[in-house]
Amino acid sequence: MERKLLAKLSKNIFNQLKDHDYTIIKYFQNDLGRYLLLLKIMESYFSEYSLSQERILESIPSSISSRSSLLNAINNLISKRYIKKEPDPDNKRAKLIIPEDNLVNQYKAWVKVIHKE
Repeated sequence: MERKLLAKLSKNIFNQLKDHDYTIIKYFQNDLGRYLLLLKIMESYFSEYSLSQERILESIPSSISSRSSLLNAINNLISKRYIKKEPDPDNKRAKLIIPEDNLVNQYKAWVKVIHKE
């Protein structure tokens, strides 16, 4: 790709990531570990497969965020009512991570802005 095009694309991505009014999405963007949590939770939700808390934690490399930081983030996200935990019907010990409707709605709107779809 041409340098000018790459510069323009970089500028557009930069501006789209910082200049939006989706406060829930901005909260996730404050930390790379939280941002990856968001992407994994939404991937699971829209793919219609269950994702346990443990599988989410295993999917994010410890070089990006420690297990304890991710657990703290999950608990904080629950307290803010962005996500919820539900028992896994197939495994009594596992808890599924489910996005709340407010997160789903903001995510859908934000993705349209980012990808212009």
